[in-house]
Amino acid sequence: MGLSSEFASDSRGSRFVDVIHMIRDTDPMFLGTIGSVLVFLGTWQPNSPFVSKVPGSWFIGVPNTPLQGNSLIELLSRWLVYLGMVVGIYVWAKLVFDMYRGMSPSSGYLWKLFWLWVLPLMLSGPLLSRDVYSYAAQADMVRVGLSPYAQGPAALGHSPFLLAVDPVWMKAPAPYGPVFLYVGDLFVHLAGNSVLGTVVLLRLAALGGVVLTGIYASKIAEMRGYSKEAAFALSALNPIFLYDLASAGHNDAWMVGLMVWGIYLALKGRYLWACVIITLAGLVKAPAFAALVFVGVRWGSFSTLSQRVRYALYALAIGAVTTVVLGTATGLGLGWIASLSTPGASVSPADPVTAAATFIQELGSYIGIPISIHLYLAIMKLLGLALAGIVSLYLLLISNERNWLRNLGVSLLVVVLLGPVIWPWYLSWAIAVLAFSVGRYGGTAIVGVSILAFPLSITGGQSFMALVGYFLLGIVVVAGILYRLNRLPYQVRMVIDEYLVRAKWFFESEIRSQKVTT
Repeated sequence: MGLSSEFASDSRGSRFVDVIHMIRDTDPMFLGTIGSVLVFLGTWQPNSPFVSKVPGSWFIGVPNTPLQGNSLIELLSRWLVYLGMVVGIYVWAKLVFDMYRGMSPSSGYLWKLFWLWVLPLMLSGPLLSRDVYSYAAQADMVRVGLSPYAQGPAALGHSPFLLAVDPVWMKAPAPYGPVFLYVGDLFVHLAGNSVLGTVVLLRLAALGGVVLTGIYASKIAEMRGYSKEAAFALSALNPIFLYDLASAGHNDAWMVGLMVWGIYLALKGRYLWACVIITLAGLVKAPAFAALVFVGVRWGSFSTLSQRVRYALYALAIGAVTTVVLGTATGLGLGWIASLSTPGASVSPADPVTAAATFIQELGSYIGIPISIHLYLAIMKLLGLALAGIVSLYLLLISNERNWLRNLGVSLLVVVLLGPVIWPWYLSWAIAVLAFSVGRYGGTAIVGVSILAFPLSITGGQSFMALVGYFLLGIVVVAGILYRLNRLPYQVRMVIDEYLVRAKWFFESEIRSQKVTT
């Protein structure tokens, strides 16, 4: 009996291993598509928390009148979405790592992957966010002659465009540039003032931005000696780009696509058009203007400081002229500059700046200095932006032909991490640039950051990731102290020493290359 039970146990274990091997060896085209289809099916129930369920806000899975949901079906559907996302993320990460191990899928195969993975997501309603409905309402404000920079969508009164707008943004001015709002106004007219039609066009435009990123990220990577297939996988196939940009319809996709296109033009030596296109990206969302300065410095061939400053000013002058011309032509002017602080109105527990302000406030209350958290938040947000500016300026000044794109990507990442609020789609700013400017280790870091950031857009994910961040930070601090005191096990010290040696080699090689360039 014992022998038979042992065989039974081995059989069960063997079957489990076989299933794991089957999943591992399944074609990513098939498995990734299954993941996207699961997400689509999971959103197709009366009260899905993943998409807007305002009657009439989407074609499929949204009733025309409110319905009482079935709690069991809702629970199963919720976990169907989670399962589909996990499958999608797993397939994508495995694909990237397989590339770094030597697998070389063709560009055609990767584009087929992209369309098979993204189409089921585009058939479902906007995932994980209702921002696209805010965009539609802001565009309708332009149509009726209301300034979206002076007031929020609530000024529309009883308009149907307000039904699915998140209450957080109902009274918030738009922080987006005139290019985005003007095109949004065109979409409203093309859709015949239909909310649903406008949302469809906005999502298609976001999908176009992701496609643009995939095209030019591949071209730039090939020009720079990196894998164009890996660059495409890290950007266009990235779950953040599929779920948070294409499906959710965030206008960051427009910004990123135009910015990468502008960088490509700069690498081709067409600096005037590069500056114009990057300015268009900045007139969708302002962070793209960082690329304008880096392109200007590259225009000056990374020579003397005065030369860098002069060409950076040339680039900024082209950007300024383009901004004024387009602001005047669209009739929207420069009001967007005053409303750039709008995203900071929301509180993100996972944001390092918010976490620092909360910690200081709690510590102050503990020692008897009760000061409002809002004051600490205001101070820490200013300090965070100042620090991000200093780091970005330093990276700009040490840039050369070899590292300027990577430094731009890191600058954008620092802006996100030290900004007033952090969302997964914000990381696309940096990922799009780093995708074609880093090798295997950088690509692995992009995969890790993308996976860790993904829960941020899920309900409760911000608080969860904040706790995870505090926990990991605590581990790092404790490990550092024990390392200095020589109290860690020998094997752990060996691992830490190895990575410290690698880090030292990396920074020393950067310094050597900087001296050679100088």
